[in-house]
Amino acid sequence: MNSQIALTDEIINEYSKIKPTEIKSFGELSQILLNMYNGKEAPDDEIEISELDLIKIEKHRFMEYANNVVKGKFDIDNNNREIVANLFKYFTADKSGDYDLNKGIFLQGKTGIGKSDTLQSFQEYLHAKKSKSAFYMFTAREIKLRCIDTPKQISYFINIGNLCIDDLGTEGDMNKIYGNKINVINDILAERYRNRNLLYSKTHITTNFTLQELKQFYDNRTLDRFQEMFTRIEMQGENRRLKH
Repeated sequence: MNSQIALTDEIINEYSKIKPTEIKSFGELSQILLNMYNGKEAPDDEIEISELDLIKIEKHRFMEYANNVVKGKFDIDNNNREIVANLFKYFTADKSGDYDLNKGIFLQGKTGIGKSDTLQSFQEYLHAKKSKSAFYMFTAREIKLRCIDTPKQISYFINIGNLCIDDLGTEGDMNKIYGNKINVINDILAERYRNRNLLYSKTHITTNFTLQELKQFYDNRTLDRFQEMFTRIEMQGENRRLKH
């Protein structure tokens, strides 16, 4: 006999407080949910939890991390609802989404509309789950400054694994390393393009600039490769920072 669990908002709220790494198996997850449901030990029979309910739980968990990132309420509205929904599918390897699972994400739009907050929310959620889609996130300026201080850092960012370069195009002039002027971000992107098909080597981008505008910072060869590297997403909306 199977026990079907009806997930109430109260159960979902309680479950979201549990660290993802504390749940070792699907059976353990079932036990936790059933205990929340009826307040007693689970029977020996099989427990059923629908896939839709599990997705609902994980979306709620993601929103908890997103709220923490913005230190308040992470707003979902007509400008970002479809993007966030498709990014959730993308980062959880759901093939029903609109974004190519074999490419990185290129999230472009005006200043202050939530691009960085959105990807940072996924970064924290995925790292907490120890997901294979988890990625590191650095601003383009931070990468540049670290490479000026320690040139070996260029290799670090090339081989770091899944990487999000935040605010692409805002890092300023070229670096001077060992007396030679080099465009650190351009070189890192070029090498990561070569490594793009390796395991855990996706590159993600947020930027205020269009591809046309980025031509003032990076060479055409690098930008031409963006079509192979990224799914381009344009986020619309008003400056969210001015609303708070």
